[in-house]
Amino acid sequence: MLKDQDRATSMSIATLSAWSGTMFVLYALTGVSWFHLGDFRFRTAMAYHGILIPAWMTLLFVYSRHIVHPDFIRRTLGPGAISASVLVGIGSVLIRDKGFSLGTGIQVTGMVLAEITALVIITESIWYHFKNPQEGINTSAWWSASIGLAGLSLATPLGHLAGAARDLGGKIPLFAKHVALLGQKPEAVIGGYIGSHSHQSVAAFIAVSLTLPLIPRSSARPGIVSLTEKAGLSIVIATTIVQVILYQYSAWFGWNPPDLFSSGPNGLPLDDLILVILGLGMLLLIPTLLIKGKRNLALENYPQSARGSIIIPLLSYMIAVVTLGLYIEFHEQYFGHGEGNALGVMNDMAYIRAHLLFGFMVIPVLLTILLNIGLLNTRRQRRFITGLATLAAIIGAIGTFTWTFILDSLMLKGCLLLAVVSLLTFALLVIKGSFSPLHRAPRLISEQIADS
Repeated sequence: MLKDQDRATSMSIATLSAWSGTMFVLYALTGVSWFHLGDFRFRTAMAYHGILIPAWMTLLFVYSRHIVHPDFIRRTLGPGAISASVLVGIGSVLIRDKGFSLGTGIQVTGMVLAEITALVIITESIWYHFKNPQEGINTSAWWSASIGLAGLSLATPLGHLAGAARDLGGKIPLFAKHVALLGQKPEAVIGGYIGSHSHQSVAAFIAVSLTLPLIPRSSARPGIVSLTEKAGLSIVIATTIVQVILYQYSAWFGWNPPDLFSSGPNGLPLDDLILVILGLGMLLLIPTLLIKGKRNLALENYPQSARGSIIIPLLSYMIAVVTLGLYIEFHEQYFGHGEGNALGVMNDMAYIRAHLLFGFMVIPVLLTILLNIGLLNTRRQRRFITGLATLAAIIGAIGTFTWTFILDSLMLKGCLLLAVVSLLTFALLVIKGSFSPLHRAPRLISEQIADS
């Protein structure tokens, strides 16, 4: 049977997945609509946090499993992550409009608890890493994941400030002074907070997800694979740092990144170029994620089917969000930046909502499932869940194109449904398997090396 701390970790991850799936259902029952054109409305944005906070907390479990002792995870991360996710979810269901309310208080309390939990885990992981150096750790991957998670935490104050300014009508002294200092309209300053907060968070989240499986070093890597891995991790680390600095600077100094390669209304914003380079760095990690080896500890808990499907969400994201976004940036004479009288304004608004739903919400959720696929008992279970997640990623990518070009959101709705089914089914199987003597929970890297 599982040790108590192993079972507690598995149950915590299952609870977070089940809660995310349940929130999707509750939002549907309480009138949240994901499929309006354009940017998220206020209540939809609050609902979005109810989905992504549990995903963020699940990412912390994957990160800490490589370094931190299971007892610390059981005592600290589990209670903090679950409490934060539940509070944010409940608050988001109660919130109806801008302004301070009971729902706002509950949600903000949950968000602060999530941030404290993340900071504690990151600090403990760094302290443990340097106090107890372990063999078999890919230092570059560990730094990449640590920097990405720190970037996620640095994005949260901007979200709080934007929310407080909206709820309290801009009467916060810090916000009022900032608006006066920048000489801009309050709405423009809030928009800067939100844009930097969301883009910085998602870019860091996906980068962390793709580097976490590489933290335990593999001993079975051909020279060319090792070279591409080093290049990929170097690019991911550098661009993660640059994007965090750029978005923080943009938010606090009211700076809009310039358009590059401009021609008329077309052009590539500087921050988008950095995110494209980040994506190219992540693509260079694919050979390492695919490699098979007898002692490939980096993927000890990642069956071959899961390794492939970890890559598929990345490719789906790159094709449907990044590549399509680049196409739109250089065809703005048709898309019109989603405003005005251009022929493709409605198409651009459809892309805005599609890339928020698919790239900023579904892809992170699918990645958290696949990163924990080793919690499932049997190959059949793992293949079933990875099949669902893979299908959701493929359908979501296709759905982003169909909604953008023919204004048909049906396939993206199917993607969302598959993501919910994946979350709930994964949670059910983990809970069932947690009490099975066949269950193999994630172990410390030092234990894996000793057993090998």
